[in-house]
Amino acid sequence: MTTLKPLIRVAALLLLCSTAISADNNFDSALQQVSQADFFSFGPVGYPGHITVAERSYWFLVRLSPAVALPTFERIYAGGTPEGKAYALCAMRRLDPERFKELLEEVHSSKLSVEVARGCTSSQEPLPQLAKEIERGEFLFVYP
Repeated sequence: MTTLKPLIRVAALLLLCSTAISADNNFDSALQQVSQADFFSFGPVGYPGHITVAERSYWFLVRLSPAVALPTFERIYAGGTPEGKAYALCAMRRLDPERFKELLEEVHSSKLSVEVARGCTSSQEPLPQLAKEIERGEFLFVYP
């Protein structure tokens, strides 16, 4: 019986380590999905009405501690696709309203357009126009 205790401890340690590794992989994957998003959307989209991987990743990241989430979304805003930038703007509005206002000034002169999916349709929208919608709170959904 005494030989089982060390084995149980080793098994518990391995389980804890694999959970930590899995969490890191989820973070890296979520960061990549939001940074490289092809569509900006909240809520069900497309014929089957599914939540996009980028949106699920956004919710994963935005729920991290602000000490982690804020620099993560700054990184996404700096180097992401226009759709990733839109997700970063949503996160900043939620997490750091003062920084969001600064980014709004920067976005005002942007020539970027964003592929926005709403329901069963998608369209290209100028990032400055989308930023105004974000400012008005039109994308403040709660994750289902």
